[in-house]
Amino acid sequence: MALLVLCSRGAALARRSGTVVAGGSPAQLSEMADKLAHDEMKKENIAGLSLAFVVYKKLVVSRACDLADVQNHAPASTATLFRTGSIAKPITAAAAMGLYQQGKLDLDAQVQKYCLEFPKKKWAVKTRELLGHLSGIRHYRNDDSDFFGTKDYAHVSDGFEVFADHSPLFQASHPDTVLHLRL
Repeated sequence: MALLVLCSRGAALARRSGTVVAGGSPAQLSEMADKLAHDEMKKENIAGLSLAFVVYKKLVVSRACDLADVQNHAPASTATLFRTGSIAKPITAAAAMGLYQQGKLDLDAQVQKYCLEFPKKKWAVKTRELLGHLSGIRHYRNDDSDFFGTKDYAHVSDGFEVFADHSPLFQASHPDTVLHLRL
């Protein structure tokens, strides 16, 4: 069983990320990766992408194709950082639940226990609430400048500036405003 993770500038390809592929030797997976990259780039008109096959926690195939930056004709590499969009949500959830199962993540702890840079809010934000989109943090603005923004951040925590000065829309821990996630 292999998990294929694709990252690209193309949202259509990102929506299909996380494809599970059964079986195959490293050579077959390598051939499959090349075909998938070629087909997806052609079909979705994607300038560049990176992909990887992981089998039993071991990286078996890693590829980068074409361009990371079209304007500057910079080639993509396996180290290229692509915006993943919403595909980051299930990847983050899976990682968080793995940490929870290992006893390394307290879902009822304030977010700052794990991320000191997370902006303090009017009310405490718990990890559980943040993971469930129940923290009161605002959604994208109507002008879509958040969603379609092209600003690059040197560090993940630099992205907090988007909502750092905004008050929560509601108090997440209030029993009338949140459905508690149960495991």
